[in-house]
Amino acid sequence: MPDSQSNPLVTVGIPTYNRPAGLRNTLECITQQTYRHLEILIADNCSPNPETEAITREFAARDARIDYLRHPKNLGIDANFKSLLERAKGTYFFWAADDDEWTLDFIETCLNRISDSGSVMTGLRVAVRSRGLLRPKPPLQLSHEQVPFANAVAFFTNLQPSLFYGIHRTDTLRIYLREHMYDYYDCFFILRQILTNGFETDPKICFYIGVENEVETYKPARPKGKGIYEYWPFYSDSIRATLSSRKLSFLQKLRLGYLLTFFALNEFAYFERNARPRKAWLARVGMACLRPWRHVYCVPLPNPPPTMLMPKDPAEVPYMQIPAADLQDEAGIRKHLDVNLQHLRDKLYALTGIEAEAVRLSSSRWWIWRKIKSLAAGSTLRAPKVPEFPADTGDSLHSLRHRLGLVLLALEQGEARVQAMIRLVANHKRLNSWRDRFRIKNTATSAVSSLSEHRRAA
Repeated sequence: MPDSQSNPLVTVGIPTYNRPAGLRNTLECITQQTYRHLEILIADNCSPNPETEAITREFAARDARIDYLRHPKNLGIDANFKSLLERAKGTYFFWAADDDEWTLDFIETCLNRISDSGSVMTGLRVAVRSRGLLRPKPPLQLSHEQVPFANAVAFFTNLQPSLFYGIHRTDTLRIYLREHMYDYYDCFFILRQILTNGFETDPKICFYIGVENEVETYKPARPKGKGIYEYWPFYSDSIRATLSSRKLSFLQKLRLGYLLTFFALNEFAYFERNARPRKAWLARVGMACLRPWRHVYCVPLPNPPPTMLMPKDPAEVPYMQIPAADLQDEAGIRKHLDVNLQHLRDKLYALTGIEAEAVRLSSSRWWIWRKIKSLAAGSTLRAPKVPEFPADTGDSLHSLRHRLGLVLLALEQGEARVQAMIRLVANHKRLNSWRDRFRIKNTATSAVSSLSEHRRAA
């Protein structure tokens, strides 16, 4: 028998519904894990496609660790997730969705990192399958070496709800059996783990969040006619967990409550902008009132939900825009490097022409150059340059990806500056048009006045 301390049983709960191809991929990732002491539970939420059950039976025939259960009727997501946790016998547990992917050392990496914490997760990437992209998520550092308040602030300013799919101590999850899922429940779950049992993250990227395309889709827990999501259950439970925490001082509770309030308004203002425009406007007003107080509470504030941050390492930038398959060999990287270098040169040539047009339209060169200088002061609007690379010496793939990343970043800066200069030119054209109309009006008025005076004199 395996030693439960050095080799604890880990239960993997796989909820599935009518996604046979994804289920097959998930089972291949889980059954081939380097950590072998697993209990693999599958809960089929009454899939109408018989292929789902056929795939499960196929894997169960050659892997005795698999236990398959098909519900006689669809129980909904919440009940299906709970059915897996109720059957779990392992010391650790995690849900494995049938649209995600894991490296083969995911479980081993997590167990080596979890220490005495209640939960652990590795670094993440977003796998955009329709484009073949593997976009890295900004690193999120949660550790028992940091106080719970610092971990909570780090999470809400770098929101990654997929931490819900990390590995957790099973006894810390039992409370979920008495609760119900709601919108943002995963965020509340992670906050509660941080404040009660602790949460660890490992920088090694072992988990891939699967998405079919980049079209914005909404998945409310309980769809309603009005609005997209419900926000009050998450907010009230999060505030309650914050106030009842024994690991936070009174001042830290105030600061975290301020951050949670801004976060809830920020999410509401974005997602409800079309469904509930008046309330979304009120949410933006609330954010405007709260924002100046960030210097008093000394906490950073989150960006709007759609913000996509570029990685700090230029070698990771190509994964944001270029299929991962093209970045695995030297020929593919050099091809994209040459193409994007030419695009950058074309962008700089166009920018020179636009700036010349802006100066020509300006009635005051001093004013226009002051404006251009102010545009250049911003990091995103700084005039880009073609990166200078050393002579080609057959560099490593990482070095070539680093070069490509620098070119792509310069292209981003160039595009931002081009758009800013286009707006500046349009404003000058509009201003000159108003001046021409004013001059024509003044000339006509003067002519009428002169004619009137001439008639009176006559």
